[in-house]
Amino acid sequence: MTTSVVQLKRAKILEEGFAGEYWLEVAGLRTELSKRDCGRVSDILEMFRIITFSIDHLKEDGTPVDEKLAFQLEFRGFDHNDALESHMATYVEYQMQDDRWSELKPQVERNDRGNSHARMLDTYMRMLAEYRRIMDSRKRGFDRFDYLLTLDELQQIADARVHPSNRPQR
Repeated sequence: MTTSVVQLKRAKILEEGFAGEYWLEVAGLRTELSKRDCGRVSDILEMFRIITFSIDHLKEDGTPVDEKLAFQLEFRGFDHNDALESHMATYVEYQMQDDRWSELKPQVERNDRGNSHARMLDTYMRMLAEYRRIMDSRKRGFDRFDYLLTLDELQQIADARVHPSNRPQR
């Protein structure tokens, strides 16, 4: 069968709703990355975008961010040996094909092209929770600098990387 005949047959299966034949449509496809997980990836990338812009702005403003803190706040990608995180890494790669998230591309390249070699999702979710707490506590502004983070806020997000049970007692 030619490719066009196969495509027409597959289209017919979907158009006619032949549920018993759907397996033909998905054979060889990866399990889907849920809408929720795609949203998580986008939220994580957006957080790192704001972190990156904030660090750059502080540097330009004469308040350079310590190298250690900047390193802690770098997007390292996802663990390619974990099924979910590997799928998320593939989604990041897809998202970055165009000029989307271009400011994060150097970080991905520095970190083994987005392979963190360790699970990162839980860490990113703790950082994201802290980032959201910070952003939710602000008044909404319209200036392009209103979304930037202060040095103290960057430190709070970096501190959130560590699981609460492993944080030093104060």
